[in-house]
Order: sequence, then C-alpha cells, then structure tokens
Amino acid sequence: MKEKLSFSLFYVGLLAALIAMLLTAGAFRTGIANQAVQDLKQQGAIVASAYGFIDSVADLEKLATPSLRITLISPTGDVLFESDAKDKTLDLHLSRAEVRAALQNGEGSSYRLSQTLETGVYYYARLLPDGNVLRLSVRKSIAFSVLSDVYPKLAILLAAIFLLSLFFAHILSHRFVEPIRRLAENPDSLQFPEGDLLYRELAPFARQLKRERDNTLREMSRLKFERNRFRTLIEEMSEGMILLDSQSDVVLVNGVAREMFGVDGDFSGKPLRAFSERPELLKAVEKALNGVKEDAEIQLAGKDVRLIASPVLVGGEVSGVIAILLDVTEKKNLALLRERFTANVSHELKTPLTSIAGYAEMMESGMAKSEDIPEFAGKIRKESARLISLTNDILKLSELDELDPNALRLEKWNLREIVGEVASELESLAKARNISITLPQRDFFLRVDKRKIFEMLYNLLSNAIRYNKDSGKVAVSFEGNAVVVSDSGVGISEEHLPHIFERFYRVDKSRSKETGGTGLGLAIVKHIAEIHRAKISVHSVFGEGSRFRVEFPAESVSG
Repeated sequence: MKEKLSFSLFYVGLLAALIAMLLTAGAFRTGIANQAVQDLKQQGAIVASAYGFIDSVADLEKLATPSLRITLISPTGDVLFESDAKDKTLDLHLSRAEVRAALQNGEGSSYRLSQTLETGVYYYARLLPDGNVLRLSVRKSIAFSVLSDVYPKLAILLAAIFLLSLFFAHILSHRFVEPIRRLAENPDSLQFPEGDLLYRELAPFARQLKRERDNTLREMSRLKFERNRFRTLIEEMSEGMILLDSQSDVVLVNGVAREMFGVDGDFSGKPLRAFSERPELLKAVEKALNGVKEDAEIQLAGKDVRLIASPVLVGGEVSGVIAILLDVTEKKNLALLRERFTANVSHELKTPLTSIAGYAEMMESGMAKSEDIPEFAGKIRKESARLISLTNDILKLSELDELDPNALRLEKWNLREIVGEVASELESLAKARNISITLPQRDFFLRVDKRKIFEMLYNLLSNAIRYNKDSGKVAVSFEGNAVVVSDSGVGISEEHLPHIFERFYRVDKSRSKETGGTGLGLAIVKHIAEIHRAKISVHSVFGEGSRFRVEFPAESVSG
C-alpha cells in the first residue's frame, strides 16, 4: 500500500508540475505574441515619423532591419515598397486584414502564415497622412527566439521537480500510511498526537472506519445466523439433501440423507466418495456437474428412493450440485394397492355379471323350466342389486380419493340428529331381525360435512345390524369428542382386525355376500374419518360383538 501511495503521490505531483509548466509556457507565449505586436506598433510610429523626411520611397530600405520588414501600400492596395520580398512583383494587399483595418480605423494588426515569406508573421499597419499604408512585420521565429534560452532552463527545472516529487512522495506516503495502519490495527483507538493536523483530519475517517467495521461485524453475524437457520431448515426437511461444490466436495448433508445412506458424522469439505461410493449417486452427480439433470431410483436401507441431481448454475456456469432424495416407498405401495384394487374390482364385478349372464342365457335358450323362471329372475334381481351396491361403493371411494379436504362443506351439525336419521333409514332392516338400536340422548355439535358423516354412520350401523345375531343389540353413544357404535354380534377374530379397513377385505366372505356386503364399507368409513382428521379404532371379541370408536379433533367440536 505504501509503495502504491508513493507512486500515486509522485504521479500527482509530477502531473501538477507539468500542467503548471504548460500553463506558464502558454501564458509566456501569449505574452511574447502580444509584446511582438506592441513592439511593431512602437516601431511603426518611429518609421511613420521618419517617412515625412525621406526624399524617396526607396529610402525606407535604410529603416528596415533583418528582423523588421517594411511594406508601403497605396490606398488601392498596390505595393509601393517591400523590404524583404524575394519577388518584387507582389499582388494587391488590399484584402489583407491589417491593411483594411488601417484604412478604416487608422491602424490594425494580425497574425497569419505569409505566402511571400512562407512562415508565420505578426503584422502591424498604420495609415499615413498621404493616404498610403505603412506596414511593419516580424517573423514568429524571431519574436519567439527568446524561448531558445528558456527551454534548457525549463528542462533543468523539470528534472528537479521530478526528483523532488519522488522525495516528497516517499515522505508523504509514509506520513499518510502510518496513521491509517494504526487505525487498521485498532479502529477503536482515536488517540492521536496532540496538535498533529494530519491525525486530527483522520479522526472522521477513523470514526467512519469503526462504523464500517461494526456494520461488517453485524452483517457477518446476520449471515452466520442465516447460515445456521438454513442448516436448521435443511436438517428439518423430510427429504434427504446433499449439496456439493464444483469439485464434488461436500458442502452440506442433512440428517435424512445420512440416515438413508446409513452414515454419521460431518462430511463438510470432504470428497463425495467419503460420504458414499454408491455408483448411482456418483454417476448422477457427474452428469449434473456436466449440466445434465439426472433422475433415478435407487434402493437404500430397504426403501425405494428417488434421486434427483440438479446442477447449480451461477452466471451460466455450473458451480455445484444439489441432490434431493425422496422416499417413494409409500407412493409405490399405494400404486400397488391401486393395482390390487383394480384387480379386485374386476373380480367383484365379474362374479355378479357372470351369474346374471348365466341365468339370462338359460332363460333365453329355453333351458329353464317355466316354474324355475321366477327363481332365476329373483337371482338376477339379487345379483343386480349387489352389482348396483358395489358400483355405488366404488364410486364413493373414487370420489373420496380425489376429494380435497379443503373442499369439504363444513357446517355446524348436531350429531344426535344425524344418528337419528341414519337409524330411521335402517329401522326396517333392524326390525326384520328383531335387533334393537339404542340412540344417544345428549346433543353433540360438530363442524362436519353432513353428507359424508351420514355415509360413515350409515356404514357403521348397517354393519352392526348385518353382522349381528337375531334379537341382538346395537348402541350409539358419545364419549367426549368421539362417537361410538357397538353391537352384540358375531365379533371379529384378532387376526382379522389389522385388515378390516382394507378394500374388499371380508372376514367371512360367504356371510358378507349373503348379507349384501361389498367389502368396501369400512374402507369408506376410514376414508371419511381421515378427511375430517378423526381417528378410528376398533375393539372386538369373537362371538361377543364389536365396538367402533371415531374420535374427532377438538377444533371440530362446536358448542
């Protein structure tokens, strides 16, 4: 810094000296030019006075000198006398500026390149009493001959200035740099030598430096906070993330990624291979560093993981790679469940359709006896009803699968009234088997979608009736934020309990078909409970009955 400042001060001083010298030389040249005109004017007055005493125009030759040229011009512009012309045959001078000025104003002056003498010339013209014009001129080279003595002295002066500039630049740079160095070492110290003007002048700079230092520290603290917050957010991500620089060195790895790869520790600044040598990961990162996004699936710790490696671009250049790891195990399981569901739907639809087609074909071909036709028609009607019921349940499930929970029509309803409506619809089914239904007596207000809750309760109560014993009991009660449906029916054995909410799962397939069940009722119940953020549980003892409990979140309860 000191050397740079020394040269800066030297160049500034030298430049200032050169500018001063150039300005001085310019002023000096202007002064010489003005003085040349003044000298011509004085000499013109002398020659004009002598002109009155000469006998012949040729006598003017005696007044001319090697440096002073004399010309006598008639009022018409003819040259009557010329002391220095190489060619005495001269053109008219009436167009000359100094001659015109003399004829009009009595005198005039000008400077131009003389075509006669082929050099720059200063002119002065004076009107004589006889009407002629006396013109005196001097060549520029003669007028500026004094500068030939000045230039060597100026060169010596310039050399002296050059050396002095170097010397003072060194002294001043040291004087400037020393207090700045002290301030840089300790910006909090503003104690300078008493009476030192330079140090006093630096006091505002020192205060500004301290403010800038404090601002920088605050900014560094903020950036550190943001970095820590960023790291915290990355660690809280449900997806795995690996951030690499352009050299494939690890910048950041969050906990999910470490868990997926089964490693632990801090890998910051280490090569990617130190974190994992999985070929799929290395290949994806290599492609991303070449500007190509890679999307692949790999197996990690028994899970299906989607790996997305994308290049990080800064100014159009790849400066790193960000790799995101998504656990798609559940997604693939759901896809498998959908495939299984589709297969089950096909099977469930095929059975009643096959029965209907078989009975109809027998009746159409005449193979059925006339007394059997009513029986066949009854079976066709029964299978058709089952087919309609199955189709309706499939459509309901499809609607629930696509339903956005935010699209629910949540309104305040009394659950006691909804339970009463469901019981009324199932009253004939219960009476047919002499099953009693006990309803709750207290009000229970919830913010729910009435149509969906009606469907849920309808499935729970209809199952409680269908899978009950003759003369059995069904009870609906409210417990806190929960609605409970219990029955005294056949119950469910323990091995079946984990599967009863699966689609098309039947504990007793023959009984289910006999009672008109589709195997989708409890799947619908669970789906409706989940979109209301309610929790459903079941307790059952085989041969003694079942108890289904749906607990709603506190925010759904409305007083």
